Amino acid sequence: PASPLSKSDFAKQIVAGQTNPAAGVEAFTKLIASLMGNSPIPEYVTPELCFNFHYFAIRKMHFLMRARAITVFPGGFGTMDELFEALTLIQTGRMERVPFLLFGRTFWEKIINWEALSDAGTISADDLELFQFVETAQEAVEAIENWGATGKRDAIPGR
Repeated sequence: PASPLSKSDFAKQIVAGQTNPAAGVEAFTKLIASLMGNSPIPEYVTPELCFNFHYFAIRKMHFLMRARAITVFPGGFGTMDELFEALTLIQTGRMERVPFLLFGRTFWEKIINWEALSDAGTISADDLELFQFVETAQEAVEAIENWGATGKRDAIPGR
């Protein structure tokens, strides 16, 4: 069944926490916990989207398989782990391309030298197109609404 939320409303709810990160993280955590079967199910979660998993890795895999966008906010080691794992799945064609949004260009470019990775040959120049930087919730909503690329990569650059 179709979601009761429009694409725009869904995108706005996902990125709304950008203006108040603490509230956004709390709301997102509650949503994910309910989607993964670890707390009471809210009325807007359909039976097709309610899962109960024993192993964390399986939860993560199913979450990424169903993701229609990925938003990443500045964070530490755990954030880096999730960021690079999801990018690797997309890079290697094991996951469909989705809008992959990094909030705060200054932060990400300060801690990760994306161009150096490409120059060193550890990723291809094409891999730099797997994600985009956004600064505001509105930019993220627009990126999600205007997303055009779908499907898995046909070929892995450099192979």
